[in-house]
Amino acid sequence: MALKLYDELDDDDLSAPAAVAIVGRSGSGKTTLIEKLIASLDAEGYVVGSIKHHSHKDFEIDHEGKDAWRHRKAGSRHVMIASPNQLVSIQALDQEMDYPQIVAQMNDVDIVIAEGYRHAGLPVIAIFRAANDHKRKPIEFKPADYVDGELDSRIRIIPLEDPEQCAILDLRDTVAVVGDVQPVLDEAAAAGLPCFDLDDVDGVVDFIKDRFL
Repeated sequence: MALKLYDELDDDDLSAPAAVAIVGRSGSGKTTLIEKLIASLDAEGYVVGSIKHHSHKDFEIDHEGKDAWRHRKAGSRHVMIASPNQLVSIQALDQEMDYPQIVAQMNDVDIVIAEGYRHAGLPVIAIFRAANDHKRKPIEFKPADYVDGELDSRIRIIPLEDPEQCAILDLRDTVAVVGDVQPVLDEAAAAGLPCFDLDDVDGVVDFIKDRFL
């Protein structure tokens, strides 16, 4: 069964909170930005939820040998760890949950900020940091990235100052850009996207409030 995309939500999903995905290369500062966004929105009285998309199977959030780990290894498909002030759910899946299924369990928040989920149909705030390694590597695009056999024109491969480097700006789902890579900022601005400096957390928060809350 194909994953359901966020932009394909129907009437049954209307209770899902607003959501935005923060995406960027490893080391671009996604987690740091998300921390600051959550703290700022929380300080303003918004109830914030977050999702970290983990691409690796079988990651552990409980240590080997601990009780919950032993429960799961014995065959429990859904372990709940309950304490006076926290409730943690560890559920075995036969296939990855789509986004609406996940946020159906998060209907007590005003907005969800996802780290990752580039291809889930979420509106994306993309981070481009000059300090990242932008060396050209084999670029793998998915079949959905092509239109009539040609790479979708909304996917921009932007050459950088070093001829061995490039950045990819996907205009199909990106709603804003954060960064210090000037050619990317110029391309994004030309496409009508708001652009923010890496340290302009207040600007990004104001954008999120205006656009999603």
